[in-house]
This record gives sequence, structure tokens and C-alpha cells, in this order.
Amino acid sequence: RNSRECNRPIALKVNYRLTVPARVTFTVQHITDGQLVKGRCVAPTRANRRARSCSRPVALRGAITRTSAAGANRFTFDGRLGGRRLGPGSYRLIATPNTNGHAGSSHSLAFQITS
Repeated sequence: RNSRECNRPIALKVNYRLTVPARVTFTVQHITDGQLVKGRCVAPTRANRRARSCSRPVALRGAITRTSAAGANRFTFDGRLGGRRLGPGSYRLIATPNTNGHAGSSHSLAFQITS
């Protein structure tokens, strides 16, 4: 692996369509390993290490807010959230529209960052 590969920019083109103008908030969850304990996926600990494994979403700090028009919209997500670059792993981008104080239904998009 050379230094150029490690510093390669991340670009995720996000396309979305709205029926009315809205402010859309994009949040990111990191999909990490967990252990299934009493029907819930929790962080691995020494006590639950033999429990069944599961995928656990962890919300990351920060969000991207876009004021969007009705119809087709798009932007490029550069892999940075809250001023920090996302590391390798599996993630989920969640879009939540908000019009006049009323939140619409959220939609998500899974993506991965490789070294």
C-alpha cells in the first residue's frame, strides 16, 4: 500500500427526490459488531463474549443539513462528519426531511469505506 492509496478522497454521490421543499438532515451510523443479549444487540464485553453475534448501529456525532427544493436534488458526501474523516468500515447514511416542524419518513443508504 502506498501513501497515495491511503489519502485517496472519498466521494459518495447522494441523489434524492422530494415532493415539497424541505430541510433534509443526513446523519451517519457506524455498523459495528455486537452480541445478542436478552433480545438486544449490545456492545461486546467479556461477560457476553459467547453470546450470538449481531450487527450494531452506532450513531456518529455530527450531521449534514441541506435546504432542498421539491424535485431532484443531489450532493457529494466527502466522507467527513463533524470535521473528521470516517475510517474504514460499514456505515449507514440516514436522510430525514423536515418541513414546517414536521419530520417526514427517514430513508437510509448503506455504504462502505475500504482502506
